[in-house]
Amino acid sequence: MLLAVRDPAANRSLIAFGGWANLAHAAVIAAQEYWNVIERRELAGVVVFAIVGVSAGRTGSGKTIKREGIGCDFVG
Repeated sequence: MLLAVRDPAANRSLIAFGGWANLAHAAVIAAQEYWNVIERRELAGVVVFAIVGVSAGRTGSGKTIKREGIGCDFVG
């Protein structure tokens, strides 16, 4: 995923998959909490996965990401 972000237009499907996978995981965990399969304190991770999923989905929408001001570069 980190390498895919370097060229979002070319890796749109991979980035979208990562976003959808995070949202699906969040839905499964929320359903498990609803049916009392897991404890409520574990539900905090659902919020994190949902935020990551939405942001990854937005990144994969074809918008360009400005890399100015980033202190480091990934080596691949």
